Amino acid sequence: MHFLCLHGLGTNSQVFEVQTAGLRYELGDQHTFEFVEGTIPWPMAPGISSLFDTDGSYYSYFDPNSPKSALDALHQLDEYVMAEGPFDGVLAFSQGACLAAMHLIRKRQQDSRGGQAQPPFNCAIFLSSIPAYDAVAFENRGEVRLLEPATDGQPIQIPTVHIWGQQEDSKKDSELLKELCNAQLATIFVHGGGHEVPGLGAKGDVTGAVKAIRRAILKAQK
Repeated sequence: MHFLCLHGLGTNSQVFEVQTAGLRYELGDQHTFEFVEGTIPWPMAPGISSLFDTDGSYYSYFDPNSPKSALDALHQLDEYVMAEGPFDGVLAFSQGACLAAMHLIRKRQQDSRGGQAQPPFNCAIFLSSIPAYDAVAFENRGEVRLLEPATDGQPIQIPTVHIWGQQEDSKKDSELLKELCNAQLATIFVHGGGHEVPGLGAKGDVTGAVKAIRRAILKAQK
């Protein structure tokens, strides 16, 4: 499968390549990964300064305090997928996971007005997502609204994987995103760390995450 890869806030594509190296190695070389970098310069994310150059360039896909910026990022992502795709799946961490989820939900909301088109991805791997907002509500009415299962149901209807750390403070955000996905197609794996991608330093966590990802890939290929 060919995966689009979206990094977290205050990192870059190189960082995300390193962060996902263990997962990608265990998944095997039958899969390919395309890393797309944010366009907004951003301060370096905490926790990576011991591994990466503090004078390097780090990015965000959008300003978390600006709904307009998030909408611009969704338009850019839509154009990228159309120009460079198709992609079989998306592998995304933190802000990247939020962006991928909003993209999937926005496309479904748009399609519901004109017929059911094919989703932009066949499966999605969400790593430690942050909250996702209703892009169409902002686009159409200027309304800033958090997506909620009680209101929005399960708009993501493709196989998904939800991976987060037992020790991260924001794990409820990942749990909320899971509830926005088809329960029968969702796979969960909780690793022992915090707000991070399971890496080679925690072999058992990498193995568990890869098993969950393979499960979603099999569902997507049926």
